Amino acid sequence: MDCFAVAIILLNICTVVPFGISTDCRPGTYGIDCRKTCSPHCAGPDNACHSTLGTCDKGCDPGYRPPRCTSECIPGTYGRECKNLCSLHCGGANNACDVNNGSCLAGCDDGYEGVRCNDKTSDGLALPWWVLIVPSIAFVIGMLICGIWKWYRRNQ
Repeated sequence: MDCFAVAIILLNICTVVPFGISTDCRPGTYGIDCRKTCSPHCAGPDNACHSTLGTCDKGCDPGYRPPRCTSECIPGTYGRECKNLCSLHCGGANNACDVNNGSCLAGCDDGYEGVRCNDKTSDGLALPWWVLIVPSIAFVIGMLICGIWKWYRRNQ
């Protein structure tokens, strides 16, 4: 980085600009004569970035790292500017999760459930929903059959 660019960053003086670099680029462009395009992963509707450096003005879309938002999150991180850590209870290697919302890609470790595997199961095991519902339904059906049988025997 040359002295002119440093002066722009530190002092925000528009008159100290290297020849050909504009400080008045249209949104979505930067650099010499505004010929470079800002990253499509700069946050905001116009993908605005710094007219000289190309750093994203409003940060990055989820899943991308600053300053130019051209690199994806490193494994184990997610969200806007990759500031969030995936749950330690995500299954698989590196506790991998979706870079946008943090949902665990390989399911949850035993004893955890939920989209981000942050919820402990009550008995320490993650059970499918039907394991809890089927016994309840069987109990209700059993009570109905028993009641009908008693009614039938009484009315004979």
